[in-house]
Amino acid sequence: MAPNPYAPALTPQQLFIEKAWLQGALLGSVAYGCVAVLAFMCLYLLLQRKDNASSRNTRIALIAYVSIIFVFSTIFQACNVEFTQLAFVENREYPGGPAAYENDFWNIPVDAVGNVLFVLTNWMTDSILLWRFMVIYRQCRFPIWTIMTFPCTMFLGSMAMGSLFLHQLFIKNPFQAANGINWTLPYLALSLSLNIILTISIVGRLTVWRIRIRRVMGSDHGSQYTGIASMIVESAALHAVLSLLFLIPDGIGHPLSIIFLQTLMPDQVLASLLIIFRVARGKAWSSETSGKVMSSFAPRPIPLSSIQFAGGVTQSETETARMTSNSGSRRDMSNKADTIVDIGKIAETI
Repeated sequence: MAPNPYAPALTPQQLFIEKAWLQGALLGSVAYGCVAVLAFMCLYLLLQRKDNASSRNTRIALIAYVSIIFVFSTIFQACNVEFTQLAFVENREYPGGPAAYENDFWNIPVDAVGNVLFVLTNWMTDSILLWRFMVIYRQCRFPIWTIMTFPCTMFLGSMAMGSLFLHQLFIKNPFQAANGINWTLPYLALSLSLNIILTISIVGRLTVWRIRIRRVMGSDHGSQYTGIASMIVESAALHAVLSLLFLIPDGIGHPLSIIFLQTLMPDQVLASLLIIFRVARGKAWSSETSGKVMSSFAPRPIPLSSIQFAGGVTQSETETARMTSNSGSRRDMSNKADTIVDIGKIAETI
């Protein structure tokens, strides 16, 4: 095949990296469109929802949360589009091409703003996942503080490394730290690992409840909370999977990670909005869910005083029937047989 005379004078590796940067920006725009639609759906449901005084504060907090992360996502996407334009259009002849420009100019204002918003949004999405983890594990047999200690420690460590990443961002290229300590990969690895651990833990907890509910009440009950789709949303599995798609190529030094790096921001926002969407619809797992699901199908106790024999025959009437049984009436014998059958049915429901 003849070489393309219009191709830039770059190596195949450089061309692949440029394609990755551009395709990542396009995929990020598609993901942002999903974020925008879902954010407005969440706000609509939260604003229309009627609640009592105890849940009003939660609803207001969720409205503020959705509004903030949507604004952050919008500004981040605008910065990402502008930075892509700078690299591929306005500075096309930069030595090494657009890929080299994007790698060397991480600290210019337009990209610095985007990276700051990425870190802030990452902290917010981690916090919503921690909240869901706490809600789902609140009725565990162990004290909740023992369950929350490890993920909270990881979250604080992620915030510390995120702060160091931002400090490094404004003084040098974050991927080429001169002092030998590059906080970019440790920060992303810790934050994404926290998401993966919480995802696995939430899926495990919901799977246990799924088995318990099906064992007691059959496979038709509890699917609202323990179905496959419910577990995927509640655990933010979408973001966990896409995080692995970034971490694995980045760990082996493959430029494919560049594509998923640019989608991390909208993906994590999308996962959080899916959780809030279920909360706004009243479909999400709550602290009272386990008791509500199990008690809604529990057998109702039957007071002994209300037990009557078949045909409205009471115990005193049965005694009378017994005393006059020497008449040999078939009707009395039939009533007694019905009485035995009905007592058996009642016993099965107690």
